[in-house]
Formats: sequence, C-alpha cells, structure tokens
Amino acid sequence: MNDRILGIAALLLAAFMTWAGWGIEAPFAYEPVGPRAFPLLLALIIGLCGLRLAYKGGNPVEPNPAGANGRIALMVAFAA
Repeated sequence: MNDRILGIAALLLAAFMTWAGWGIEAPFAYEPVGPRAFPLLLALIIGLCGLRLAYKGGNPVEPNPAGANGRIALMVAFAA
C-alpha cells in the first residue's frame, strides 16, 4: 500500500475518533486523562502521524518477486 494512502486513511481514522470521542461525558472527573481526553489525545497522535505520511510520503513501492504472494499466503494459513 502506498504510504500516502495510509496517511490519508490515518487522517480519516483520526477524524472519526475525534467525532466519536467528542461526545463522551463522565459522570464525575476522576483522572486528568479520563474517558474523553484519552481518545482525543490518541486521535491527535494518529492524525499527526497520518499528516506526516500524507505530506512526505515514504519509500517507493516495489512489487513482490514472482511467487512471493503464494508463500506469504501459505505462511499466514499455516500460522492460523
């Protein structure tokens, strides 16, 4: 997968986490990083990493050599 596509997907995930975490309300505050702040902080970190990937990109994508996909599928099937 291209690194820029992964960065855009991370930005979308961060936006969803922010939207979902914004409405969380605790009955009382018992810690500084409570049920609302934790997903928002996590979304911020994921969003910053996704922004870096989407902006800078990464290494060029190289196709697998012939037969590598079959060996990878065989290893995954064996591990399952």
